[in-house]
Amino acid sequence: MLAVTKRAGEAPEAYARRILDTPGALLVKEADLAHNADPARLAVLDAPTRIRLTEKYVKMRALLGL
Repeated sequence: MLAVTKRAGEAPEAYARRILDTPGALLVKEADLAHNADPARLAVLDAPTRIRLTEKYVKMRALLGL
């Protein structure tokens, strides 16, 4: 689904708006975020990467109202 694929240089707010405006996309993105933020997946990353990604996922969840 193209609606949940972030485009190069796209602001997170624009990306979130596209997801919210596309029927079914929020459900797909919510599942994607849950998978990416799985503690077992994050645990194998180095600390700076783990922190960066965790902050990224928290921000996107907030933008999507999750």
